Amino acid sequence: MIFSKIGQKEEMVKKMDEIDVLNNALKEYEYARRLKRINQVLYDHLAGSIYYLLKYSERYNITLPKKWELVDMIEKSHFYIDQIAKPATENLHKEDQSESGQSPIKKIHKYNL
Repeated sequence: MIFSKIGQKEEMVKKMDEIDVLNNALKEYEYARRLKRINQVLYDHLAGSIYYLLKYSERYNITLPKKWELVDMIEKSHFYIDQIAKPATENLHKEDQSESGQSPIKKIHKYNL
């Protein structure tokens, strides 16, 4: 009788540990989702601001000394936000390369400014 109660108690502790592990995993998952949303919002605001600055300078003939560096910033931000959206296994060995195998810095500029 005593041994069966000990076995039941051990099983209860094991279940509690599994529940705690699951709860902690869910908390970490929600935190990761929240960070992903925040990164997306920051990306939208910062890339949009840079793009607006480039268009504004073009419209009013304002020369920007490092215009192509700003374009590179937008392209890099596109690359890295895409990396966040991919599963972790795909990111493991390709962190600094685009789909074509080039560094995001060496991409051809796709913006018509």
